[in-house]
Amino acid sequence: MQLTVKEKARHAFIRQRAEEQQEKSRHRNYVPGYFTTIDEIQHMEQYGADSEERSATDSMEHAGVSAYKAEIILHRRNASHGETHFRQGEEKSATRTIQEQGRRLARNNAIKETIHKRSRRDSTLRKLKAAAEQTAKSSARSALAVSGGLLLMLIPVLLVFGAAGALFGGSADIGSTPVSDEVKSYAGLIQVYAAERGIPEYMELIMAVMMQESGGQGNDPMQASECAFNTEYPKTPGGISDPEYSINIGIQNLADCLSQAGVEDPMDIERISLALQGYNFGSGYISWAIRNYGGYTEQSAIEFSELMAHRMGWTSYGDPQYVQHVLRYYAINEPEIK
Repeated sequence: MQLTVKEKARHAFIRQRAEEQQEKSRHRNYVPGYFTTIDEIQHMEQYGADSEERSATDSMEHAGVSAYKAEIILHRRNASHGETHFRQGEEKSATRTIQEQGRRLARNNAIKETIHKRSRRDSTLRKLKAAAEQTAKSSARSALAVSGGLLLMLIPVLLVFGAAGALFGGSADIGSTPVSDEVKSYAGLIQVYAAERGIPEYMELIMAVMMQESGGQGNDPMQASECAFNTEYPKTPGGISDPEYSINIGIQNLADCLSQAGVEDPMDIERISLALQGYNFGSGYISWAIRNYGGYTEQSAIEFSELMAHRMGWTSYGDPQYVQHVLRYYAINEPEIK
C-alpha cells in the first residue's frame, strides 16, 4: 500500500514519540502499558490504521497519567504513615518521661521525709540532753539533792530518752557525723579525680567512704589496694603506699560500683546503698543482690557476708553494716525543687 507524504510524516512523528518514551523508560521504574503502546504503534505502521494511531496515543497518555497518579498516592500514603509513627513515638517518649519524673519525685520526697524525721529526732535528743544536764547541775547545787531524790528526778528523763529512741529508731543518720580534717585535706585531690572519673557531683559521698575506710589517715586512705583497678601495688590490705594513687583507684572503683548499681543522682539513696555495699564486698555483690533481692537490703548484705565467709573459709567477710556506717558521714545536699 502506497503511503502519502502526510501519512509518512505522521508515522515518522509517532515513531519519534515512541522512541522518546522508550528512552525515558530506561531511566525510571517500569510503568505497565508503555511497551504495549509501542507494540501497537509498530503494528499501526505496518497496517496504517488511523483509529489505531489515535488509540495508541491515548493509551500512552493514559498510562503516563495513571503512573503519575499512583506515584502521588504512594508518596502521600508513606508520608501519612511516617507522620503517624513519629507522633506515636513522641507520645510514648513523653509518657516515659512523665513516669520517670513521678518516680524520681516520689523517691526524693521519701528521702526528704526520712531526713526530716531524723533531724527532728536529733533536735529532740539534744534538748532532752540539755534538760538532763541542767537538772543534774541544779540538783547538785541544791541541799535537798539526796541520792534517792536525784534518782527520782532522773527516772522521767531516762524514760523520755527511751521513748524517743523507740519512736525514731536506732539506725545511723544520713550526714549526722562530720568528716575529719584529715579527710577534708584531700578535698582538692578528690575533686580532680572525681571529675576525671565522671562523678564530680559525688564528692561528698567519696569523702564519706574515705572517712569510714581510714578517717583520712595512712598511705591508703581509700583502702583500695585489694580492688581490681590496683595494678601498681600488692593486692593485700594496706598494700598501696601512695595516698594520691589510693584516692585515684578508690574513686575509680566507686564510680564503677555506682554505674553497675544504676545510680541516677546523689539523692538516689536506694541505689547508692547498693553501690556502697558493692565497694565493701566487691562489685560481684551488686549483680548478686539484684538477682536475688532486687537490690540492696540489710538482709542481703548479711547473707552475702556469711556466704562468702563460708566459701573462703574465713570467720567473717567484709562489713554487712557498711552502708549505715558510710551514710552517717554523707552530707547529702538536697537539690532545689523547681
